[in-house]
Amino acid sequence: MAHGNWLPEEAQQSSTWRELVAVYRVLEAIANRLRNCRVRWFTDNQNVARLLLVGSRKEHLQLEVLKVFGLCVSHGIHLEPLTCYMFHPGKSGSVIFNGAFPNTAVLALRLEF
Repeated sequence: MAHGNWLPEEAQQSSTWRELVAVYRVLEAIANRLRNCRVRWFTDNQNVARLLLVGSRKEHLQLEVLKVFGLCVSHGIHLEPLTCYMFHPGKSGSVIFNGAFPNTAVLALRLEF
């Protein structure tokens, strides 16, 4: 689980920007443990998943994407952003992921803004 607070100026940014920054901050905190691993990042934000794959035309978002990319390259992390919807296990609309993959870390984070 990851926990943190946004600075007032960060809280004014878009949810897409905040989630990109959250991806970077979480990966940065555990990058050494994820070295040379494939990481599947599950998000309910389709835009963030797409931006992490292809980048953004918006400079402030592209800057955050490049920070994530640089961190992943420097630690040998293969990031696979996937769109899914995870709410409450066992309730309608929830998705539960089972199974283990060698050298794969599955991060399930619930980000609240």
